[in-house]
Amino acid sequence: KNILYYFNENLKRNGLTTTTLRTMQNYLYKLEKVLKVTTNYYQHMGVNCGTEIYYKLKYPKKECYQKINKYFKERKNSRFKSRVNNHFKDDVSINGSVNSVECLNNKNNKKEERKNNQKEKYQLRNYFNNCNFKTEEALSILNLNADKNTKVEAMNILKQNEIALIKRFSIKKSCIKEKQNTLKNILNNTQKEFEQNGYNSEQLKIYLQKVYEIYKFKPHFIIENHKYSDLNNIKRKLEKSIERKKENSQQNYQNLKANIFNILIERLKK
Repeated sequence: KNILYYFNENLKRNGLTTTTLRTMQNYLYKLEKVLKVTTNYYQHMGVNCGTEIYYKLKYPKKECYQKINKYFKERKNSRFKSRVNNHFKDDVSINGSVNSVECLNNKNNKKEERKNNQKEKYQLRNYFNNCNFKTEEALSILNLNADKNTKVEAMNILKQNEIALIKRFSIKKSCIKEKQNTLKNILNNTQKEFEQNGYNSEQLKIYLQKVYEIYKFKPHFIIENHKYSDLNNIKRKLEKSIERKKENSQQNYQNLKANIFNILIERLKK
């Protein structure tokens, strides 16, 4: 029941219909007997009390996912090949039958065939529009020399791959955005550090902006400064190329002159 609860909660979050305890038991049975990724233990609770199922993964979770995905991929390919073979068998039987040839030559049958073809084209076009593909290249599926079911299957596979790519890109985009913000913070802190040491603020800003443009799509070279030396190299270049504020050294010079002058006056008084 605990597994069923968490499983149904996950389905609800994804906007899917919840399942029953019986269906969950069937899933666990298939994981052991068909997919062979678990070892199950069945404990009968008594008359009219049902059965408790305990399971243990035979492999690490990641490897289990790979085996399950491989099973369904092979099953899908097998079904696809079966449909293709049946399609070619039907073609052979039609071409080899005199009755079929005579039937195709019949005007009424040709009219019915054209009507069915138009209906299929409309259904396929409608299904294609509902898929809402992001690329125009997907239109080529409608022009395939294949039956309706094969085209629908091709659309489903393409849409699944498109959704997976969009999700992967969104995650990657979110991750790179977060790292870019971290990069900005590191460069801002570096600028403040150098400004406190008397380096020219405007030159620092311009130089570090160029550094950001260089590293914004590879920010890990700066962020992971314990692993890479890029940040230290940048700091060394800043020390060599950025000017220090002259007013500080000028002020120090004036103070030194005043001190020397005061010392001379004191000695002359003596």
